[in-house]
Amino acid sequence: LVKPIRAGVNPSTNTSTPIPTIRGGGQSMDQ
Repeated sequence: LVKPIRAGVNPSTNTSTPIPTIRGGGQSMDQ
């Protein structure tokens, strides 16, 4: 997994969870 650009929004989910969270919808798309 690459580090999401929106790191800092949810430190517990943007580590290794490709599931879109409340604001983590961009982290799975940025990969």
